[in-house]
Order: sequence, then structure tokens, then C-alpha cells
Amino acid sequence: MDAERRDFKCGAVALVGRPNVGKSSLINALLKARVAIVSPKPQTTRNAVRCIYNDDRAQIVFTDTPGLYRPKEKDKLGRFLVGSAAEALDDADAALWLVEAGDRKLRPEDLEAARVLAEADLPVVLVVNKADTADPEEAFRL
Repeated sequence: MDAERRDFKCGAVALVGRPNVGKSSLINALLKARVAIVSPKPQTTRNAVRCIYNDDRAQIVFTDTPGLYRPKEKDKLGRFLVGSAAEALDDADAALWLVEAGDRKLRPEDLEAARVLAEADLPVVLVVNKADTADPEEAFRL
């Protein structure tokens, strides 16, 4: 194997977060193509969607997941969606946890995402998304 190919990296990254935080939009921006459905309606992503980024140095399999939240006991669709998101972490080497700029409080959905990520035992990168829509005075004030 030549030296160039030994430096080639490959990995899988799951995007997780509460519903409507911009996971699908970020996938589309990273891949510079519309590969994931985007809608203002929460829970548009119903299954884990895998997309592949390639360049000369690496290949990354991104998994766009349904939003994480704590579904009601009788909510079969909600339990399926959360299960789908959690299962995507089983195949990942790392996770991107998306939150919205300007959020001041942890919501129950954020706590559920933290719980699922802790159980997955993966490296996690916190991504602050939608900074362009947040009030700069509020979003970045400590």
C-alpha cells in the first residue's frame, strides 16, 4: 500500500439532538447537496439516514437521526423514533450533539440526548447550531 493510502481515514458519525434542532440541515450543508429532508415540522426524519462524505484524505459516513426526546408510554411512533436514533449510535465512531444557539435552559429533550449519549460511550462533539437565527446579544451572553 502506498504512503498516500495509509493516511486515508474512514469513520462513522451520528448526528443527534432534540427534534428540529437542524440535524438534517447540517448534513445537507456538510455534503453540499440536498440529501436529507428539511422541514419546519418536528420529527420529519423518521429513520436513520446515512450519507457519505468523501475527499482525498477521508471518508465519513454521517447518520442523520430522528430527534431524541422522552416519548409518552403509549406513543409507539415516538418510541420507535427514539430507538432508531439510539441504535444509530451503535454503528458510530463518534457523535455530534446539536443544540440551538440562544437556548438558555436544558429541556427534557436535551437531558434525554445526554442520557442516550452517555450510554453510547462515544466521543461527543457539541455543535451549536442556528447561530445565524439567534439574537447575538442573548445567544453568547454568559
